[in-house]
Amino acid sequence: WLGVEHASYDHARFQVSTNGTSWVTIWENPSGFGTTLNESTWTQHSYDISAEADHQPTVYLRWMMGETDGSVQYHGWNIDDVEIWGVEPAF
Repeated sequence: WLGVEHASYDHARFQVSTNGTSWVTIWENPSGFGTTLNESTWTQHSYDISAEADHQPTVYLRWMMGETDGSVQYHGWNIDDVEIWGVEPAF
């Protein structure tokens, strides 16, 4: 689960890379008033990374937390049971 203020104050991102240097953001917390995420239970999320990962010999994933401010503090990322699925295309 994730607990962060909106993106004006806290920054949470899920990114993908094929070289460990250049990163593509797949998801980031929204900005704007009322978009604070303060989950209190595990929730399942699925992301399609095929645009970046298809036909690549190596794929890196990272969950980033920061920059953040110090005024209001939430619990940040809590990540468990990550699964990566490859689907063989039909011919």
